Amino acid sequence: FKASLWKPSPTLGKDILRLLESGDLADVTFTVGLETFSAHRAVLASRAPALADLVRDTPTGAVVSLDDGNRIDPSVFRSLLRFVYGEELPPPEDLKRDARALLEAANRFGCVRLKLAAESAIVYEGIAVSTTAELVLFAEAHDCALLKEVAVDFFVDRAAEVMASEGWSVLTESASTVLELTEALARRSTSLEREETTDDIERMRVVTLRRKLDDKNLEVDGSRTILVKRLKTASS
Repeated sequence: FKASLWKPSPTLGKDILRLLESGDLADVTFTVGLETFSAHRAVLASRAPALADLVRDTPTGAVVSLDDGNRIDPSVFRSLLRFVYGEELPPPEDLKRDARALLEAANRFGCVRLKLAAESAIVYEGIAVSTTAELVLFAEAHDCALLKEVAVDFFVDRAAEVMASEGWSVLTESASTVLELTEALARRSTSLEREETTDDIERMRVVTLRRKLDDKNLEVDGSRTILVKRLKTASS
């Protein structure tokens, strides 16, 4: 005879979110614009270390303003905190609208998982001729390896159109970026494109690099160059 078994669903994420919402035992307060947000240093240290570093040496109950040169919208900061505490993403339409701002905030405060989620949202939205150059530069500025790879792939497919777009003139101010795009075109013409399935780390796609790094419990954030170096080191 075997008795029927039942176990309750996990509630950790919801419980921690309630802690954020209630402000119970909060030991720091952030001001963003006209809004205030209570938080817990221990949670921030684990989930958004760069944000935790801002308040590491402040007294308990300190009020810290984030209204500096890198202004952040209160709604974006609220979404970041809800992700930090409960891995809760904004509704699809809000994520689509705020993806870049969320990515910038997540990158600034060290919330890697939110950064990757926002990057994926931008990629999912798609690349257009008019946005390719802008997205390549945005990806470079924030070490978004997947977004940059997708934008570069789009450029390779429609190089003439992209080079005739308004954003191209801004991109050409970066000689290293132009060189990288030229090399990407050359790889296409010589059939040396990067692949999903290959043992050559240098030729792996970003998704493959991240998957292999994650399998080894290693950091998956960073530029493609950093990912390649990290995986080579771990595989040697």
